[in-house]
Amino acid sequence: MAGPLFFLHIPKTAGTSLRLSLERACRDRVVHCYPPFEGGDPMSKTGQLQDNAIVCGHLSWGTHIFYGAQPNYAAILREPLERLTSWYGYKRASPERDHTGEIAENSLADLVATGNPELNNHMTQIISGINLTPSNGPSAFALACENLKNFAWVSTNHRLHKDIQALSDYVGVRIPRARRVNVGKPVTISDADKRAVIAANQLDSALFAYAESIAAMRSESARSRSWFRKYI
Repeated sequence: MAGPLFFLHIPKTAGTSLRLSLERACRDRVVHCYPPFEGGDPMSKTGQLQDNAIVCGHLSWGTHIFYGAQPNYAAILREPLERLTSWYGYKRASPERDHTGEIAENSLADLVATGNPELNNHMTQIISGINLTPSNGPSAFALACENLKNFAWVSTNHRLHKDIQALSDYVGVRIPRARRVNVGKPVTISDADKRAVIAANQLDSALFAYAESIAAMRSESARSRSWFRKYI
């Protein structure tokens, strides 16, 4: 590792599962960094970092700038309709997660319509480090793709077991397979909900597909290198 690794924990992508696996493997190297941050500065929660730190939190690209560190990032992405259906069920399952009652009282389509950034191309915003506006979507998506291409590690929730070895290689410690935790109660959403989610998350759908392609390409490359080392 060339400096700290910033794991951008996107909600409902298996991020908690991976964080717990990292904690089991890396112990005190794992640093929690979840908002709120004093003055918007994540260092208010963590202080200075060791070079081998693995920083896990609800963070965005650009966090490294606060630390004067290299842009070493990792993330798990998830298909948007699947992610937001999971988010909806998870929030509705407990009053503590829905303290205003807004989620229990509204359909997923209604919640998407409020413009909540967590429900509208949230992954693109996190990976690009840009708050989306009606006019900057294409540029934010292009930046997100460019950033993702340069991530130290990227996976999707369905590929996580295939890609965990690459992350182990990067951090220098064998990471155990992630166990499913923090799973929400299954929920059925309407066709109107599905249409609303898909329409509001087209950038995220494209970014998820791009993440899948990057992870698959890197996985194939890693297998080729392994074969070369073993047999040549």
